[in-house]
Amino acid sequence: MTYLTDAQLHKAAQYLETREGGFANAIALAYYSADRDNGKILLNAFAPLFERAYEKWADYDTPQPTKGE
Repeated sequence: MTYLTDAQLHKAAQYLETREGGFANAIALAYYSADRDNGKILLNAFAPLFERAYEKWADYDTPQPTKGE
């Protein structure tokens, strides 16, 4: 399984869908439409994919302070 929260998993799926390749996009779309049991199966199989996407892109969505703030 994964250490990500449900909210982080959803965000990771968004990153997979829009910022990664075609395979990652297909996994994200499957995750969105999966029921609870199949969602767990996807996460068991592809947890590292979700985790890497979240770790890679989450900082880009966090506003960074500019100098002088």
